[in-house]
Amino acid sequence: MKRKCAIFQFEGVHEEVIPSLVHSLNSLDFSPDVYVSARCVNARGDIFEQMDALDCHVEYPVIEGRPAWNDLKEKAQSGEYEFIVISTFQVESVAKWAMETGLPIYGLVHNAKIFLSCKDASEALTSGRAKILCLSPHVASFINQRLPLKHVDDVAVVQSVYWGECKSTAAVRNDDARLVSIPGGVDFRTRGYNDLITYLKENSPKTADGKILRFGILGGGVDRQKLERLVEEEGLGAHFLFAPLAESKRVLYTDYIRILQQSDLLLPLAPLSFAPYREHKITSAIPTALGFGLPVVLDRWTERVYQIPSIISDAEISATIEKAGEIDDAQLRECATWMSTLRECVLTKNSEEFSRLLAR
Repeated sequence: MKRKCAIFQFEGVHEEVIPSLVHSLNSLDFSPDVYVSARCVNARGDIFEQMDALDCHVEYPVIEGRPAWNDLKEKAQSGEYEFIVISTFQVESVAKWAMETGLPIYGLVHNAKIFLSCKDASEALTSGRAKILCLSPHVASFINQRLPLKHVDDVAVVQSVYWGECKSTAAVRNDDARLVSIPGGVDFRTRGYNDLITYLKENSPKTADGKILRFGILGGGVDRQKLERLVEEEGLGAHFLFAPLAESKRVLYTDYIRILQQSDLLLPLAPLSFAPYREHKITSAIPTALGFGLPVVLDRWTERVYQIPSIISDAEISATIEKAGEIDDAQLRECATWMSTLRECVLTKNSEEFSRLLAR
């Protein structure tokens, strides 16, 4: 019989990281029970319906009010679980709840600065009650530099690259466009959409064999309507594929995955002016590219931080767009092969890192 643990997600975002946690735990002979806020499934659908290879039991409780939190605490304290995993461990209320369970805690940090400013979460680590999981080596490094050195080994990296068998099928497509997808919510502050629109107004980028570049917009976000309006006003519709929005104004996983599988490559569109993606948090484009075995275009700073096989361009958004068109199909296939190979290495490393923390 497999051993038991539990994973909890209180917030209505970031549930896409949980399959990678489950995959690592399955490899260590654990079958976790997963409790994810109903806000997640209501907004984007059930991600686990795409992950039939995972061994876990998933529930989507409504986590609102003290009775709901107490009910989850009773489940955690039922005696079934050896430990709990908190998939967003950087909020005071969640850290306090986790400490009250009395169980060993493995907390996943998305934003290192927020975690370090969260008194209860950081004290859970320094007191020995919790170990910390990060989504990229640079996030773990940021934390290690700011904690007592004795806690260096209490921080591990588990990258969010598991999407089941949802691999790219772009190689079998045959149409008139190269699909360059941009994952994540549409936010003009954190993505270079203004530069993208400006470039497309002045240029009509094509590949060497005459295909136009079409940009897949895979998220909702605060500026989704603004972007749609600009595209329409500038007559740039041929260069864009907008994933449909659900009633929640978010993109359902079925559509998100479908468009990623049709994509030829990914573009983070992360301007140098937005440093957090390179300092203390991640851009979802990198693990998404790895998860789907897709080539990704990166500026040199971002490539140095994430250290993955990539198509490297100069830093300007215009340069990344041009590079996405210049690279030929053979190079894309080679890069996709590298990414798929690295994905398997990362999944193995994820299991090793989780195993190391459990041993501590």
